Amino acid sequence: MNIRRKFVLGLTLITFFVILNGVMGIVSTKIINQNLNVVTRVSTPTIETVNDLIIFVWQNTAIIQAFAGSEDPGELAELKGQFKNLNHEFEKAKTIALNLASDEDARNKIGIATENYGKFKQGAEQIFAVHEKELQAGAEDERQQLKEEVEELTKNAVKHAKDAVEPLNEVEIRAYIANKVASDQSHGAVQRTVLLLTFMILISVGCALGIVVYLSQSIIHPINRLADAATKVSEGNFEVKVAERKENDELANLVIIFNKMVESLKNLLRESPHLKQYVDLSPKKQAVRVVEYPLMPRTSYLVKDASPKRAYSIIANRIAKGSQGLCISREVGENLRKVYGLPEMEFILLSDVKVKDKVVTSNLQQLKKLVVDFMEKKDSAIILLDRIDYLISKYGFGNVLAFVTEMNDMVMMKNAILLIPVDPSFMNPRNLSFLEKELKEVPLPQTQEALAPELEKLLAFVKNRQVFGKLASFKDIGKEFGITAPTTLKRVKELEEKGYIEVSKEGRNKLIKAIG
Repeated sequence: MNIRRKFVLGLTLITFFVILNGVMGIVSTKIINQNLNVVTRVSTPTIETVNDLIIFVWQNTAIIQAFAGSEDPGELAELKGQFKNLNHEFEKAKTIALNLASDEDARNKIGIATENYGKFKQGAEQIFAVHEKELQAGAEDERQQLKEEVEELTKNAVKHAKDAVEPLNEVEIRAYIANKVASDQSHGAVQRTVLLLTFMILISVGCALGIVVYLSQSIIHPINRLADAATKVSEGNFEVKVAERKENDELANLVIIFNKMVESLKNLLRESPHLKQYVDLSPKKQAVRVVEYPLMPRTSYLVKDASPKRAYSIIANRIAKGSQGLCISREVGENLRKVYGLPEMEFILLSDVKVKDKVVTSNLQQLKKLVVDFMEKKDSAIILLDRIDYLISKYGFGNVLAFVTEMNDMVMMKNAILLIPVDPSFMNPRNLSFLEKELKEVPLPQTQEALAPELEKLLAFVKNRQVFGKLASFKDIGKEFGITAPTTLKRVKELEEKGYIEVSKEGRNKLIKAIG
């Protein structure tokens, strides 16, 4: 399968699962909606509406009973008014219940309840008329007869009220049960939908990861192997060969062509050795601008910088000119060679712990003897004493100053140079002044030539900031001169190459310090 088909297949599968998730979501939503419709259908007329009808019936029954036992004309009139209002509310609630009811059985039972209520209301009207007639009758026999008639009518009215309430109770109970069942069904549908969608999402994520891994294994990894092989060829290794793939795709063809190309180049060089003089297969190194400092023999110098980089650059330059170098440091010589690109020279490790095949000591007398022996054996010696702060912390400044003074005296007697790098920010000003009086300051490099006006302004800005105890950053320079970041980088790099400044990193900021 070729690469284009792999990508198309991967995108198709991902699209399929996205569409599948969408379809499942739509279907699940419809299922939930159907269950909600069931809840709405089976729970109407609502329990509240049926309850209202039952309450109105019983309230009117109580009014009828109160009316039959009262003889106060004012109370009778009030009871009749309440009865009329409750009848009106009953009719409204009945209309709502019938409009909401979609179940035929529920509508029939509401109709039976309404019919019985009509009989109840008819009986109530008779009670009103007979009771009022009873109160107006003059003869006792007539009053007693009418009273018995009212009692009989009241009993019949209560019976009709019960007949009206009974089907309403059935409707209420059925609505409650149906509502509970439908709610449970709807809740179950929601839970099933959530589980289904979760399952589909997990499957989609798993398939997507599988597709990514598959494409990575079949496309990205082979490309990386080709890149590694091409790098080795560029370094002159023509024995490299990339394992050919079983798949019949573009990458497999590319691997075959690459292997043939390497084999052809190897044969070409083997058959034509004279071509090697025109082919440079060695790794290209970046050209380093050498800055030469005019140091005088028989002199000791103090290199005041936050970093010992300049001191190591000076000794490397002098060794390249033919001097014999000795470095005294807390770092192992091999590490210093890698960090500062130092040529062959001797090293003394400042430590109390012995290291196999290394010259190790921190004793001042032993150091003095080793340095003197080195200067006597070498015609043009240059010594770098790094980490003087370590010796000061170990022996105190007075003893170290006496040691430096003796070393300076020996340097003046021999054709030698002594370099001592010091970070002024970590030195007591008084102690630093003693060293400045005993040692000379490193002069400016000879390679410094006249600068362009924009570089002179930039260097002046850096020096002015430094006078006030502040180091300029790239951002400060860009803001001061209104130049872009690339232009700032270009000018700073040019000054650094000429030996006017050095750049150090502090956190995320690059700080610039003037030299000399």
